[in-house]
Amino acid sequence: MISQSAKTGIEWLFEKAVRANSVSADEDTCVLTKLPADKVVPSTTNQQLVVLTISTYLFRIVALFQFNDDAPTNEHMVRMTRSQTPDLDEQALSDAYAELVNMVCGAVNRGLGVPFPHIGMSTPYMLESSCANYASALEPEYVQRYEVAINDSMRFNLTYCLCTGADTSLDFRIDTYEAEEESAGELELF
Repeated sequence: MISQSAKTGIEWLFEKAVRANSVSADEDTCVLTKLPADKVVPSTTNQQLVVLTISTYLFRIVALFQFNDDAPTNEHMVRMTRSQTPDLDEQALSDAYAELVNMVCGAVNRGLGVPFPHIGMSTPYMLESSCANYASALEPEYVQRYEVAINDSMRFNLTYCLCTGADTSLDFRIDTYEAEEESAGELELF
């Protein structure tokens, strides 16, 4: 059984990590839309699926990121990598996807490292995009799906599956308090 506080904590970590790591500039927008857990995400040959696993002795999270191979995605990844060329070749684009996934999951991994000091993370790997629709084969206890829109042009899907061992109860809390940044005031002369 997975407690609601554990689900909420993991969800908060993923949402925060995606927002912080998917934008290339301060003025970029990042909107996450929750999708039904059983929604079949259409896949085409023009997509890349990058997978990464976060695990500890009590659970594992399998995160699947499905990127479209289209002009808005390529343009955004060029900005993310600060590439000097206007177009990334296939290998550079795959590396950029993997780095984005690594940054997002690394932030989630660090957040989970507080309640679970013995947590680890795999390296990102690529699968055929249609594999995203077979996440049920992992027999997850909890699945969350998102559509992520960057600047309302680049879009990708994120699915994460939380799997626990038989007869394992998972209950923890993540501190979701974020201190507001204090703005530096101007020097006042009296």
